[in-house]
Amino acid sequence: MKSECILNEEEKLFSEALCFIAGTQQVSVSSVQRKLNIGYNLAACLVMKMEEQKFITPPIYSGKRLVLINKEFKKSIRNLIKHKFFLLWKLII
Repeated sequence: MKSECILNEEEKLFSEALCFIAGTQQVSVSSVQRKLNIGYNLAACLVMKMEEQKFITPPIYSGKRLVLINKEFKKSIRNLIKHKFFLLWKLII
């Protein structure tokens, strides 16, 4: 049960980070860290995961990355999260 809680917390942080970068169209480890109020290592892992899943580019020049998702994606993520929690709630009841 504890591992499920950890996984859900990581998924929640990842989706919050995606919403953040979709809204600002900028990404850096430190900005994700500040926005989500998490440690630098966890923020770095989230940014690496975004890169692996092609939401952002690898560092191009001077460490800058491009965001490959648009602001409309933020709405989709929010709706998906609401739907997922609704389905989990239905399973519990």
